[in-house]
Amino acid sequence: LPDHLIDYIHTVFDIADFPLPDTPGPLILSSNQNDNLDQLIDLSVNEVNQLDAYIPNFSKQLKDKTNEIIRSDYNRRLVAATQIITPSNLRSVYGITGYGSTKASQLVYGSSSQTFLPSDITAFESKNKLPLTPVSYTINAPNNTVCKKSIITCAEASLDLEYILAISNNVTTTYWYSTKSYTAWLISVGNQSNPQQVITISYGSYEIYVSQSQLYSFNVEAIKLGLRGVSIVVATGDDGVTGFLWESTNYNLSQCGYYAMWPASSPYVTAIGGTMGGMETVAAKTPEVASQSNLGAGITTGGGFSNNYTALSFMINAQTNYFSTVASTIIQSKYQPYVATNRGYPDLSLAANNYQVYINGNLYYVSGTSASAPVFAGLVSLVNSYRIARNMSTLGYLNPSIYSNNGGYTRDI
Repeated sequence: LPDHLIDYIHTVFDIADFPLPDTPGPLILSSNQNDNLDQLIDLSVNEVNQLDAYIPNFSKQLKDKTNEIIRSDYNRRLVAATQIITPSNLRSVYGITGYGSTKASQLVYGSSSQTFLPSDITAFESKNKLPLTPVSYTINAPNNTVCKKSIITCAEASLDLEYILAISNNVTTTYWYSTKSYTAWLISVGNQSNPQQVITISYGSYEIYVSQSQLYSFNVEAIKLGLRGVSIVVATGDDGVTGFLWESTNYNLSQCGYYAMWPASSPYVTAIGGTMGGMETVAAKTPEVASQSNLGAGITTGGGFSNNYTALSFMINAQTNYFSTVASTIIQSKYQPYVATNRGYPDLSLAANNYQVYINGNLYYVSGTSASAPVFAGLVSLVNSYRIARNMSTLGYLNPSIYSNNGGYTRDI
């Protein structure tokens, strides 16, 4: 760039945009296959109770697993298996009432070759006795015939759309597929004369891979949308504080540390984590806690502290209180430590395990913050619907209100 322009330009788009390593999709378990032990245990409490009858069929797969290990795994996952999430269960546990308005609007972000079948949306709504609300608009969505070849290509989009619509039926809903960077895509959203009032994003990558100019420019675009009444909701990921790269043996465990997921780590989005517990349908309710795979959940909720963004002033009190409560239990990383004064996330968390989802005409159980984020986005659309009906503005940027109430409308876990 010419020297006289440098102070006025932060980011140049659409020249060469190398894709960031993306978060893996949500965990998917079939509801009509019994081809491995983990799927069998996770399906439903009735199938779990029949474990002993199935064990002989797994002799080759179990190999050197002892009966003691099998029973330990069974007991650990039994709790998670009783927590099958449906729209009615969500509404009951979280006290959700009412439906949305067509005058409200919401947007589901899509990428990574993800698409969906409209027939799955209809089947899901019919099964759960919900008003039939089609996806109003699709932008650049890949050909959905791929859903019949591989459910992986349609799992994320199906989950996001089915559960945002489960909470906010009737709301005008757009599925917008993009291969651009998050920042460039957000600019496209903002270029609309009337951008959708709620955006949910179930994707992300490592913040450390994002340039400073991109980090800055994304915030600028998010701030502009917030001022126009748009709320941005982002899933925090499903691999704890370290992220997904350390699932591979290609990465040295000695370098494991606090690696923030972006754009969830931006202070100008509302980051949604995942919980487990409290959703039992056939057993006594267990306490709701952060979702953790070692306790039987399908995923370990993402969260932690940004590697770049500092905490905004209204977040500091909540973070100070957090450290005063858990300081003695936190393990710091020597290789990639957290910075206590940086933006902490998630802002809020919801149930994230064993969501019933229709994919290519079949029911599957899907887990991830990819579920909790669109559910929360649906809640925001419900509030927007209420406000629009009373000639009030939409909510816009949520975080100042979330933190100014000191979590008064939430429960600490």
